[in-house]
Amino acid sequence: MNKLDQELFTMEEYRKRSWPRLIKRLRKHIDDHASVEFRKRGFSDFKLAYMPFLFNIDLQGITNAELAKRACVTKQAMSKIVSELTSLGYITNEKHSGDARSSILYLTPKGKKLVVEGKNMMAELAKKYVALVGKKNYDFMIDVLIKILEFHEDVGKKLKA
Repeated sequence: MNKLDQELFTMEEYRKRSWPRLIKRLRKHIDDHASVEFRKRGFSDFKLAYMPFLFNIDLQGITNAELAKRACVTKQAMSKIVSELTSLGYITNEKHSGDARSSILYLTPKGKKLVVEGKNMMAELAKKYVALVGKKNYDFMIDVLIKILEFHEDVGKKLKA
């Protein structure tokens, strides 16, 4: 076996424990779970792509620009999503009282119900994870993921500076 083949052979073992791959697989399973649960709870028109938007709208509302920032999308992508979420009845869009160029987005009662149901659904799933791995391991995993995210966010800020 040549050196390149040996490297590829070790890749097979690496793939099984590759944390980016594990996170991607876990995300797919969570998304599948959420899709089924949202349909069961009466939100058959809801797309998982809407989650970063709806789940980042504060009770007192949020501007398009701030929501785009929180959801990590461009302002152009925001206008398409805002239009879809408005037509589906999840949000309302009102002119900003202090800035005529801006608007404030609010959750409708339907949007609030979806966010609460989503939070409860994820809490139920977290309980299952805690039962599976134990509270200490679950909390440790969350702390590690937060630390890794903060690392990448800090690196991203330094690259933009």
